[in-house]
Amino acid sequence: MTKSTGRRSREGFWKGLGIAIATLGFLGGLTLPAAQNSAAQQQANSPPNTPPAGQKPVEQKKQGNPPAQTPAQPGKLKLETPQVEQAKPETPGTAKPAHGARKDLIEAIVFRGNRRIQASVLRARMFTHIGDVYDENSLERDFMALWNTGYLDDIRFEVSDGEKGKILTVYVREKKLVRSIDYKGMNTVQQSDVLDRYKERKVGLSIQSQYDPVVVKRAEVVLQDLLAEHGRQFATVRARTRNIPPNSVALTFIVVEGPKVKVGKIHFKGNSVFSGERLERAMKYSRSVGAPPWFYWFHKTYDKEKIQADLEKIRELYQNHGYFYVQPDEPQIKMKDTAHRWPFLFHSWGRGKQVDITIPIEEGAQYRLGKFLIRGNKLFKQVQLEPILQLKTGDVFDLGKVRKSLENYTKLYGQFGYINFTANPDIQADRKKRLIDLTLDFDEEKQFTVHRIEFSGNTKTRDKVIRRELLLDEGNIFSAALWDYSVLRVNQLGFFENVKKEDYEIHQNAKDNTVDIDLKVKEKGHQSIGFSGGVSGLAGNFVGLNYSTNNFLGLGETLSLQAEWGTFQKSYTFGFTEPYMFDRPITTGFSIFKSDYHYDQLRQLAVQQNISPEVLAASTGLGQFTQNFQQNSSGVTAFASYPLRRRAFARIGLTYSYSVSSLRAFNNASQAYFEAINFRGLAGPNALSGITSSQVMPTYMYNTVNDTFNPTGGKYLYAALSFSGSVLGGNVNTISPVIEAKYYRAVSRGKTEKPHVIAMHLTASTISGFSGRVPPPFSRFYMGGEQDVRGFDIRSISPVAFYPTITSICNRDNAGNIIPAVGTNGLRSNSCGSTTSFPFNTPIFPGGDTQVVTSIEYRIPVAGPVTAAYFIDVGTDFIWHTHQLKIEPSALTNISGPFPYFSIPRFLKPVGITNFRPHSSTGIELSAILPIVNAPVRIFYAYNWLRLDQVIVPPGPLPPVGLFPNQATFDSALPFFHGLRIRERKGKLGFTVARQF
Repeated sequence: MTKSTGRRSREGFWKGLGIAIATLGFLGGLTLPAAQNSAAQQQANSPPNTPPAGQKPVEQKKQGNPPAQTPAQPGKLKLETPQVEQAKPETPGTAKPAHGARKDLIEAIVFRGNRRIQASVLRARMFTHIGDVYDENSLERDFMALWNTGYLDDIRFEVSDGEKGKILTVYVREKKLVRSIDYKGMNTVQQSDVLDRYKERKVGLSIQSQYDPVVVKRAEVVLQDLLAEHGRQFATVRARTRNIPPNSVALTFIVVEGPKVKVGKIHFKGNSVFSGERLERAMKYSRSVGAPPWFYWFHKTYDKEKIQADLEKIRELYQNHGYFYVQPDEPQIKMKDTAHRWPFLFHSWGRGKQVDITIPIEEGAQYRLGKFLIRGNKLFKQVQLEPILQLKTGDVFDLGKVRKSLENYTKLYGQFGYINFTANPDIQADRKKRLIDLTLDFDEEKQFTVHRIEFSGNTKTRDKVIRRELLLDEGNIFSAALWDYSVLRVNQLGFFENVKKEDYEIHQNAKDNTVDIDLKVKEKGHQSIGFSGGVSGLAGNFVGLNYSTNNFLGLGETLSLQAEWGTFQKSYTFGFTEPYMFDRPITTGFSIFKSDYHYDQLRQLAVQQNISPEVLAASTGLGQFTQNFQQNSSGVTAFASYPLRRRAFARIGLTYSYSVSSLRAFNNASQAYFEAINFRGLAGPNALSGITSSQVMPTYMYNTVNDTFNPTGGKYLYAALSFSGSVLGGNVNTISPVIEAKYYRAVSRGKTEKPHVIAMHLTASTISGFSGRVPPPFSRFYMGGEQDVRGFDIRSISPVAFYPTITSICNRDNAGNIIPAVGTNGLRSNSCGSTTSFPFNTPIFPGGDTQVVTSIEYRIPVAGPVTAAYFIDVGTDFIWHTHQLKIEPSALTNISGPFPYFSIPRFLKPVGITNFRPHSSTGIELSAILPIVNAPVRIFYAYNWLRLDQVIVPPGPLPPVGLFPNQATFDSALPFFHGLRIRERKGKLGFTVARQF
């Protein structure tokens, strides 16, 4: 028979009392009477429930009754020991000393009921071990140690006798696990937003977490607050559980969202300085959109906390204009029922709630700046610090400028190592004079120097690659501004994930006034693989592949390979870049390239008119008069650049390139055009081959862009002037300036850490020849494609000009039939029997000598690496230097001689509606950084809202009718003088693996 108790047993109490009396007697030399000694011994050896002599017996507890339990000790502690039989009283002479009693040892510790938690884990939490002396006090400590683990919901100890000692059996019941979490009736917020809020508020509720009713109750409150922020002020949340054997629960939150509470009308009382509309624009969170009532979903939701935040915005507006003591009072709220309505239909769609807000305002008087004093400044004099405030005595007191000046003072002192600098403003107002005296108390603290800079996370990149980008050196004065610039330079490498403030720690050593900096980086993939492809009317079907390793051997070097194959275009490039030559910030590199390009003008015209080239050639007869040639080029480029200063983001450089090109004409029109333009200044059959360009180009670059693929801030400026001429060993004389600018600015963060970004890009360039020579045809500018104006085909934007040429047509009889040739055998053949030649102007696309293109994007992070962007591209490609298209008169003597009526122009003149004409696309783009290829993939749709759809009439007179044998032959020549319709495409769906900018 066993007995259960939750406190120390009475048997132990009486034994202890007997031992204490015996010990006192021994120490004091006392001799107890035999009767008293026997009674004490009898009480000590009696069972736990046996009362002392002269007292009534206590009722024995039944087995299984819960033990006594302190309020601060949850769970159950049950100590079950074998109940011994009633011991017979011993005679006084047979009593044994108390200190000689046998002590029981712990023979074994056994756990029962544990499923997930191993017994070794629980045993390690206990203070009692096998072989220890059995002690109930120790078991109480073991009970609390197990309970504090938080893994268990119930604990019970059972002690039994073993062969050598006590066997301790621990019965436990593990806490249940949450197997699933479901939300029923929740439509306003996403489950991901709920999980983010749980993480923010540290609720501690997730799948596989331990079920705790207290945690669930806190989750209900957090979820209600989240719904209230989204306008669901009357939402109710209740949690329901369903047991899942053996020891889990399914948790379901029953959400009743209730009506959505919108911000209705906002009124202001007491405002005279600013209008109600101006004050409402100052509100950020609760401002009504001002749409008609039936556009109910456009109005912002009501949230009391957001109203308080907007009151601070109103206060800031007044205080920035001198109304220092403005007081927006508690808003007056009036809630009413509303009905949702469809626009223009006035159809009832459901009911909701609307809150009309009235905000009383006590504007007060306008104050101006009185005296301005700085105290405690030692590093700088007051005359040096006063301009930072941007306020003078008598100016309207602007609290916003005061706050901004405090930030600027902190940055200024931080540049000189005073990182603990503080400036405390003391504002004293003179209400009679309406002046505010401003005093800034400076506490400069101590100046800190850099002790150690250490890196972690760069498993492949060597430390020196990172250290050489830092503008701080160990032993120098610590500058907060230089450290921020150093982080920016590390991000510009593109080797690591974007370094943020939480990725580095600055430890202060107050004893020696030094700081230790720990920079943590996360490396990106060093290999970058890019793909591109598509269908273009000019380039045909094409696919491109580029590979680069941007951190070769961990030294920061770049090795790149690029290839593109297409129906009409092939190019190959190999390059290498060394960012630090001889361990100095000299960036050098080279590239070797080869390209083959086939230009088919007839195909381009056919694509623009949405017909096949064969049909266009048959209907117009332009097949042999359009430009059709191939350009082959190969060469090498070498460059070097050096920063203007170590702490600057500007670099100057020099680039040299040498290329050899040739042009192969596939028809007489191209052959005659190239020789007539005479871009080399050399005549003869070899004018199209051996085109050598030796070019030198000084460059300037300024770059503060903070990321390679997804920048959120910074500026980029690039300017260059290329010069090629015979003095450098080539036979091409050109001058070409180019300028490129980029600008990125974060404008909103919304609900995500990634901000919305406004990105702008501008490129402008021109090219011109000198010393009687003009640029080669392949050096002129063509626009279109995903790198400039996205909605147009590659190289499809160009001015149109007309070039004089001669053609021949078959003579016809009076019925309009072709007069065939008659062979020697008297049989007719399919060839013309006779022809008539006449001059006419054929359209060509010479390309422009000047181009300007700009792009504006508003980028919004969607999820993970995906970003959406709305874009507008605007560009123009035009002929500015018309004298560069001079026609060689000797090349057209075959026209001017036999046809004196046909005037030969000295220059090719572009058609007015095609020159200086802007082209523009607008659309949506989705981009994502692929982790495998480490490059941005873009899918976009562009609508061309500025495009050309015109009929171009060639200049020049019709040939005289007398030139032809009859009217029928003359009529067959008229289509050559009809207008040519140029119809550019309306839009384009594109895909590429590269950023536009």
